[in-house]
Amino acid sequence: ADIELGDGRWVRVSERRTTDGGIVGIHIDITEKKRAEEALRESEQRLQRLAENLPGIVFQRHLKTDGSIEHPFVSAGVKDIYGIEAHEAIADSRRFLDTVHPADREGLAAAVQRSALELAPMDQSYRIIANGKLRWVRMRARPRRLDDGSTLWDGVSLDDTEYHKTE
Repeated sequence: ADIELGDGRWVRVSERRTTDGGIVGIHIDITEKKRAEEALRESEQRLQRLAENLPGIVFQRHLKTDGSIEHPFVSAGVKDIYGIEAHEAIADSRRFLDTVHPADREGLAAAVQRSALELAPMDQSYRIIANGKLRWVRMRARPRRLDDGSTLWDGVSLDDTEYHKTE
């Protein structure tokens, strides 16, 4: 059991009965561990709020060594642009990728492959069809190579439709 003491310190208590009816107990001070966990939790909450409140989408795209793509993280803004919930995009990347306009799919796939090969940042505009509407999306992402040889991008996507209409 983890117990908070009156002075704000935390102790993990582990007790075991002995065969002769006694009790052996171990008390470990876990105050620093608890503080680190709380700091991490607060940091994660700040980042989550930031991602949720930014216009557009904050995402991670993972190109696995087998060539498949997954999205380990997609912010809630995906609903506004792509018309799907973040958990749907994470569970099935095809839901996310299938919205790309057929005429832009090959170019986007080539840009992803080039970025992965060269570890070059992406800055790509493409069209999607979401909720029956044609939209322009501008994606910017930076790749990094993972230990297993796969590539992970951290990026943002914005609805660029108004810019293209004005242009």
